[in-house]
Amino acid sequence: MWSDGATMWSLHQDVGYLIDASPLERRPAPVRSLSAGIGDTEVSLQWSDPDDGLADPIYEVEYREDSPAGTWTAADRSDAAARAETVTGLTNGTYYGLRVRAVSDSGHAGRWTTATGSPAPAGAPGSPRNLEVDGVTETADEGGADRALSVQWDPPSGSPAATYEARYRADRSTRQPWTTLTVTGTSARIARLNAGTRYEVQVRAVQAGVAGPWATASNRAGRGFYALLPSPGGIWSDGTIMWVSDSIYPKILAFDMRTKERIPRRDFYGLDENHIRSASSLWSDGDEMWVVNDTFFTARRVASYDMETGRYVETVFSEYEYDPPAGSSLLDRAGNARPNGIWGAGSTLWIADSDDKKVYAYDVDTGVRRPSQDFDNLVEPYFEDVESRSQLWPGGMWTNGTTMWVIDEINDRIYAYSMSTKERDPRRDIEFAVDVWLEDVWSSGDGTLWVADDKTRSIIPFVLPDPPGAPRGLAASSGDGSATVAWSAPTHSGSSDITGYTVRYFDADRPGTVSRVSRADAEALSEKITGLTNGKTYEVEVRAHNSETHSDWASARAMPVGPPGPVRSLDAEGVNAALNVSWRAPAEDGGSTVIGYDVEYREDGEPQWIRASSSTDALSATIPALTNGQRYEIQ
Repeated sequence: MWSDGATMWSLHQDVGYLIDASPLERRPAPVRSLSAGIGDTEVSLQWSDPDDGLADPIYEVEYREDSPAGTWTAADRSDAAARAETVTGLTNGTYYGLRVRAVSDSGHAGRWTTATGSPAPAGAPGSPRNLEVDGVTETADEGGADRALSVQWDPPSGSPAATYEARYRADRSTRQPWTTLTVTGTSARIARLNAGTRYEVQVRAVQAGVAGPWATASNRAGRGFYALLPSPGGIWSDGTIMWVSDSIYPKILAFDMRTKERIPRRDFYGLDENHIRSASSLWSDGDEMWVVNDTFFTARRVASYDMETGRYVETVFSEYEYDPPAGSSLLDRAGNARPNGIWGAGSTLWIADSDDKKVYAYDVDTGVRRPSQDFDNLVEPYFEDVESRSQLWPGGMWTNGTTMWVIDEINDRIYAYSMSTKERDPRRDIEFAVDVWLEDVWSSGDGTLWVADDKTRSIIPFVLPDPPGAPRGLAASSGDGSATVAWSAPTHSGSSDITGYTVRYFDADRPGTVSRVSRADAEALSEKITGLTNGKTYEVEVRAHNSETHSDWASARAMPVGPPGPVRSLDAEGVNAALNVSWRAPAEDGGSTVIGYDVEYREDGEPQWIRASSSTDALSATIPALTNGQRYEIQ
């Protein structure tokens, strides 16, 4: 026999001639585009027909555990002509080999095509572990408001899930549709929510298209405590629990800092039994809670309560006690008759007096006054009318050791004072873009200041202003009626990036009288000031700004200088082979003393000037080696 690939010829040997020639049927080509998808105890296969145009093929599918010694098993196909098959009854986590081949209607089988990657079927993943939902403040890109949630979790036990799905809705609002979240790794953020509203968040793992059960958690949007009490007053926290007094009802309630849930067993009750009717400010040394009573109807006093039991310990200060123990000084004796705010640090306790507009300092153990630590004059120096200049109603306070922040309950802003000098530090003031009714403040020193706001009945976090450093290397160069200042950016930008610079100047003989203020953007590191008077010394100051506050001023001096006026009474006298030249000083020196003169000459009609002398303060010069009878021009 012999074939050319299309026809087979057969020869009968007994007679020696060709008796038969018939077409040869080819083997089918391999199937194309075989792919495998894993599922729970199964693997799904899909493929395309061979590219040889074979009519009406059927397909065989086999599988085995992925081992050379394994035995192939034929899949039981309900539709042999289908170009897809799901092999079931497999063991999750075990890798399998799978192959497919085409078979013609005459029974000729093609070569096997094997699925790549040794698929391993997988069951539904477990639930994500340790799902946590925390209220946070938005980033600047998200809007910067205190109304966001941060979501994070750990992968299910076993192998990590390939992907996750997450969703959220207002808690207990089953009629509200779920909103899908964008997930990055094992975390997500939700911004632009309603501050203080509790939201339910669900996360589930998805592996090989199979989704596991939802994990559920909830929390309130934002870091703040919203709409808590009829009238929140004093606040203090140990970092885990936030205590909030009610300035209308004599009680102090405890809240979990993370979940915002109530912790009734840590409340303080019965304050009115000890004449605390309106707790306006709180502070604790860790063992006792000190409570300021500020009311028109009872004695102003400061009482302390045990932190563990919530029970009354003692009245520390009272304006109606006239026989204080030896060595102590009570509020009435100190003149501190209207206590409204309290804070302690180290061995010093400060109590703000809303009548005296002053913060009194005491020894925290003995009550003895410490006048050197007082803040005597709580005024804002930038207002002209006296009443507006005063910090009208100083209340709650907090210090980080270098700055003391004091609430003004009338102006509803927080003023900053240097702890070392007791002077105002406007760079660190806190002003509010929204309407607030300030009551008290607290911070752990982490850069966040918590504020009790009676208007919204909430405790709201704000970023403490961290001013940038002053511009570095400020230098001023003088020009004609101008000065140019240049500087380098601060090494410390503060609580946010540098947003720009303010440049101002004034007559050095009149400090503080600002003549002009200009603004430069963050990239501009120089500024030209024009319209100055030559010969006058100016103080030029530059400070940096971030999004919250500004730096100290950096300063340099500049004296604009212009060219001197022309010399007066220029005259020349001819002598033997020379000219004697004389003149008078200019009427205008350009703002600086004339230190010399240049004398030049040229033959009449010649273009080139010749330097005869320079850099002398004399008012005459002799030009030698000239030609007698030749006319010369002199300048």
